[in-house]
Amino acid sequence: MDKEVRMKFRNRMKKAAKFLPMETCFKMSPHKMILPYYHTVTDSPKPHYSNLGYFRDKNDFIRDLDFFQNNFQSVGIENLDFSRKTFHLSFDDGLAENYSIVAQLLYEQKVHATFFVNSNFIDNKEMFIRHKVSLIMSEAKKSPSCRTLLSGYLKTEEKNIDSVLLMENNENTVNKLGSLLLLNFEDYLKAQKPYLTTHNLKEMAKMGFTIGNHSTRHFRFSSLKFAEQKKDIFEANSFLKELNIEYLYFCFPYGDDLVPNELFDWMYLEADILKSFGTSGLKRDGHKNHYHRILMEDQKWKAEEIIKFEYLYYFMKRFFNKNKTRR
Repeated sequence: MDKEVRMKFRNRMKKAAKFLPMETCFKMSPHKMILPYYHTVTDSPKPHYSNLGYFRDKNDFIRDLDFFQNNFQSVGIENLDFSRKTFHLSFDDGLAENYSIVAQLLYEQKVHATFFVNSNFIDNKEMFIRHKVSLIMSEAKKSPSCRTLLSGYLKTEEKNIDSVLLMENNENTVNKLGSLLLLNFEDYLKAQKPYLTTHNLKEMAKMGFTIGNHSTRHFRFSSLKFAEQKKDIFEANSFLKELNIEYLYFCFPYGDDLVPNELFDWMYLEADILKSFGTSGLKRDGHKNHYHRILMEDQKWKAEEIIKFEYLYYFMKRFFNKNKTRR
């Protein structure tokens, strides 16, 4: 099933699932707990992430919270329990709005959350490659001459530039593309300060939120050697420990596909990781301390529709023995 057909199928399922009562959903799965996750919340998407689609506008987010609180109980990350109707929110990548907007909203509503941060981006020391790509896309939209330059460099038609850029994973290539358009990523970091600061993290911890490990620079872990995976987790752990964060939790950048079992064993036994997280939706995992989360940033759908779809999809996967991750 190709991507377009799969997307149409999922959208039809979401339309059907929204009519299901929540009590019916709970009967479809032993999962009573849900783990929704986001990247940030804003009414004014910034160019370093606006082209990636990973954000929720403020009103939609508040409606999401209403749905969660009406159907589930908010719990801390230390109290995750599949058998109870609970939810725990998390936010990835350490964007600045997670302090200025998200933390304030959640604190007012007494909703628990974990913010998974990349240690090398904190204090705006470095910039995430995907955010550089979004900046390049924003610049190209403003200028036909920029699109012509990119088309020539990438050896693709102008209509394909965005899709090619979104597939680019080579940092050197992205940096060259930025230079081609006279973009200075270091100047952008200094002027716009897109990421959380150490001070922000300390304040968020005081507010009762959990700060978690999302790696140092958001590498795709399946592309790293075992020794590199361990080194990255250890370095990000060290950063958190310097902030006096005692309990360590890890969230895989880009998900946990093709990550070997030996890394999970090492994390729990030697790296002081209490729980780890993936991105496979409503799904059980073979590792009892590894949990999967549900992405909530599809702008076309409400939280109710996304969550009910996950329950219906889980129910269908059971017939094909696809409701549990196996490695």
